[in-house]
Amino acid sequence: MDSMKVTDNVELDFPARMSDGRMFTDYRQNCLLNNGLAKGRGSWEYRNYLTENADQLMIEFTKAQEAVTECTKCTDNTVLPVRTILNCDPEGCNYILNNPNGLGQGRQY
Repeated sequence: MDSMKVTDNVELDFPARMSDGRMFTDYRQNCLLNNGLAKGRGSWEYRNYLTENADQLMIEFTKAQEAVTECTKCTDNTVLPVRTILNCDPEGCNYILNNPNGLGQGRQY
């Protein structure tokens, strides 16, 4: 299934930067999907199977999609720490350097 992975043009292990839904669209024919799920069941049995197992099937499809679109080189903590923290109390406010390599300002009131 890794061959179906849609990648970014620059960072090849990152998900694609598109917002038109291509990375979530399954272009296979419906009969291939239905025949794979039906496994020889008749039409009534298959419809009943889909109805009774809808939640589990959606979870399986979601897991398969996550496997195709996941970023394996991304770190869990991609948010930079704040550079400064603004401490305010009833008497006034002061700035504290939190991390010289950080970005932005945190606030504590």
